Amino acid sequence: MRSGRRPLAILAVLVAMGAVLPWLINRTAPVGMDLSDRAFIAEILAASGFPAHGPTDADVTVMIFTDYACGACRKAAPELERAAARDGKVRLVYRDWPVLGPRSVRAARIALAVRDDAAYHRLHNALMAAPGLDEASVRDAVIAAGGDWDNALATSDTARIDALLERNARDTFQLGLAGTPGYLVGPNLLIGAHDEAQFARAFAQARRPIP
Repeated sequence: MRSGRRPLAILAVLVAMGAVLPWLINRTAPVGMDLSDRAFIAEILAASGFPAHGPTDADVTVMIFTDYACGACRKAAPELERAAARDGKVRLVYRDWPVLGPRSVRAARIALAVRDDAAYHRLHNALMAAPGLDEASVRDAVIAAGGDWDNALATSDTARIDALLERNARDTFQLGLAGTPGYLVGPNLLIGAHDEAQFARAFAQARRPIP
């Protein structure tokens, strides 16, 4: 009787391992692609003039290439915010890349017209959580973020905004991004939506580069 139970026990263990191993591999495998050997990475990470949030003495910088109309961007945005807040040593740099039509472009331009980083951060999160990018939704997001809708429409800062959007498009081309979202976490490029735990792993990986 005992000998008959042993194969069943072994089979049960193997089945359990088969269920756990994919999860374990997913949680321990490198996150994203290591681009540290690319000459342009240092230049992209050093780019200035973009809205940012987080400590200025952070040891990890995340360049966020997103579009307010992108469903995957909207899903990942609060996950990244929570991961960065929990970590405490991560600086988020927002690189608006509106590729999904005129409403995306308009929302990005309204957000980039905000010169104060804290105000931009509030508006960014409000737009990511907005039900859409129609006139009413964008106006409600601006007001919810503490902004003035008339001022948002009256910006004359077009040259600066044009330069930021053009630089973002150029950098995404160098990175080889085909769409949003994309995240440059240190020298590691993540593509697509990720959850809080995956972003936390990416932060740790940026501090300890892939060998």
